[in-house]
Parts: sequence; C-alpha cells; structure tokens
Amino acid sequence: MGHGSSARLLGRASVVESSIALADALAGASSEAWGAIVDLFHAAHYSPRLVGVHRCPACGARNDLDVPLERELAREDLGEEGALGEPEDAEPEDAEPEDAEPEDAEPEAKKESRIVPVSKAKAAAGRRPFPDLASFEARVRKAAAAVYRARGVRNIDLFIDAGVPACDDGGEPLLGCYTPGTAAGADLEIEKRPEIRLFYRTFRAEHRADPAFDIEAEIHETIDHEVTHHLHHLSGHDPLDAEERAEIAMEHARRVGRREVVRRAARGAIGEMSGFLRVSWPLLIALAVASALAWCR
Repeated sequence: MGHGSSARLLGRASVVESSIALADALAGASSEAWGAIVDLFHAAHYSPRLVGVHRCPACGARNDLDVPLERELAREDLGEEGALGEPEDAEPEDAEPEDAEPEDAEPEAKKESRIVPVSKAKAAAGRRPFPDLASFEARVRKAAAAVYRARGVRNIDLFIDAGVPACDDGGEPLLGCYTPGTAAGADLEIEKRPEIRLFYRTFRAEHRADPAFDIEAEIHETIDHEVTHHLHHLSGHDPLDAEERAEIAMEHARRVGRREVVRRAARGAIGEMSGFLRVSWPLLIALAVASALAWCR
C-alpha cells in the first residue's frame, strides 16, 4: 500500500498539517490505515532482509522474526476469539466503560490527552465469528459438492484436518493440499483414492489476521485449486505445481539474496561430497590398490 493509499485512509493532506490534527487522525485511524503507516515506516527505516528465519523442526513451518524484534511502531494484535467469536477481553455491553467520567471529575481542560489507535479487536467486533469445526466441515462439504459438479470429478476423498497444518517448501502453512491416489500392489498395499485435505487451523489463522478474509470464497477457491492439481496429475504433468515451486524459489532468493542462494547451494554440494567420501573412502582405496596391482602386472 503506497503513500497515496494511506493518505486516503487518514483523510485529506490538510487534515495532518499540525501535530494536534495528526494525533487526532491517528487516534481515530482504522486498523487498515494504522497498518499502512507501520508498513511505510518499516519500509523507510528497515531493510526487508532484516529478518531471522526460524523453522519448526517438527512441522517445518517458517517463522520470520524481525531484527531487531522490538521496533518503534508495530501492528496491533487482534485478541484471541472466545467460543462465540468475541474477544476474550471484551467488556459486556452493560458494563461501565473504564473511561467513564465520575461525577466529581476534573474539567476537560485539565485532562491529559492520550493517543490510542483504534484496536483491531474493537474493529473486528462486528465480524462474524470463525465457525467451529462442525460448521466449517459443513461449509467445506457444500463447496466441494459445487466444485466437483462444475469440474466433472468424483471419487476424491475430502478431509478436514484440525491438527497442525502441513507447510509448503517455503515453510508457509497450507490452506489445503492434494495427495494422488495409489493402486493396490502385489505387496498387499491397500488402494487409496486421491485426497483433498483442508487445514482448519490455517483458515482460522488467516481469518484472525485479515479482516477482509472471506471464508466461503477461500474454501471454494482452495478446493478448486486442489481439483486442478488432480486433473493435471491425471494428464501426467502438473504445470501448476512447477509454477508454485518456482514462486517459492523466487521468494526465497528475494528474501536471502541470489548470492546467498549460490553460496548455500555450493555449501550443500560440498557437504554432500564430503559425506560421500567419508562413507566410501575404504572402497575407493581398495579400488585404487586393485587398479595399481593390475597395472603392475
């Protein structure tokens, strides 16, 4: 989001000519506007590569940690949703506001002004709560029936995974994935039908992070995307998979730099070669001795 977009979110340029007007504009800014300001500030003061990449050893998820972690401005965190989708720290409607004035309050002029941007939790109060697992499954089944009918496919198992989501090669949690089927083999291998798997936790995390996240549309798009993988697999070539892997490689090169990619590839090749020599050196010595004896004869 550029400078013009954030200016539109805050209002006309004349609104922020004075520090007081700027403070008032920031105090009443929406979460989207505040996020745009934070992004512009970080882009101006910090390199995009000032991150520390940490991968979970169990699931492979990538976590990009800002370096330094504590910065002058930060996006506001959306509070955890309770069972009914309400923020856990939300006040009941009939509760007395904390900032309500007591009868013997001081005059307005003597009060200390505070700048508090609009909270994402308050901005999200009007959103529909994320569905529970049963409701989510019902939406997935409904969307899958429509996609299967439109694409002319059937016999693809559908599974909603409520556990830790799988990650792509770049360490990003997946919304969904496709697994080709396997035929029954002579070694008593059980036949498995192709499967489309959707990850409940990833959808929930995206819903919390993005106020504009459309659950039904994303479910439909994810299932349709995985059906495309299925059709490409049946044709014998999946250009969509190759395109996704190329995008992951490009994003990795953008994050760490092309020179670092080359250095890491060289270190990997050297490591593989040293590992091969460490394991096979007795055989290589034996072959060299045998060759020398044969040549001496």
